[in-house]
Amino acid sequence: MRRTIGRILLSLSAFGLAGVALAPAAGAYPVGPYDIQGPCNNIPQVLCPFTVSSDGLSWTLLGQTLNYDKDGNFVCLSSVSGCSLIMEAVRALPPLPIGKWINPSQQVPTL
Repeated sequence: MRRTIGRILLSLSAFGLAGVALAPAAGAYPVGPYDIQGPCNNIPQVLCPFTVSSDGLSWTLLGQTLNYDKDGNFVCLSSVSGCSLIMEAVRALPPLPIGKWINPSQQVPTL
């Protein structure tokens, strides 16, 4: 009886460890309800120097914010005049390629 219980516990432990080892990295981007990848595309959160808003549309580093639309297109840098108004519209509207309309080349400034 003891051996059977021991084997069951050992099996459960092995399955648990395998599940943890094979699971995707916890806390990896994309984030927010729109799955925006932002400037931390394909890297774990612990390695990303940016602070991200709860909706995943704004990524801040050193006082500058990179803003994205709900489709993941770069919209504007916070220091650009009118960026806050544009981002209010982005957040209020359904997913639209606003970033592609404003910035067709999709060049994201480096911070």
